[in-house]
Amino acid sequence: MSLLVFRISVAKSLLKSSPPPTAIKRSRPSLQSITNIYNTAPTARIVPSPLPSTSARLAKFNSRLVQTT
Repeated sequence: MSLLVFRISVAKSLLKSSPPPTAIKRSRPSLQSITNIYNTAPTARIVPSPLPSTSARLAKFNSRLVQTT
């Protein structure tokens, strides 16, 4: 068996063993898919940070926290 015949047989068996990839629809979206996009609830991307305590205030410059006790 020559190398070329061996490589062809391996390629054929690999193509037969794996399922074909699913086709991607590349057309305009349907009306139903558009309404599904707009009806989904938005997810929060960040968690809001808590407010500083009342004993802390911001300085006039550089926005550093200054503790007042």
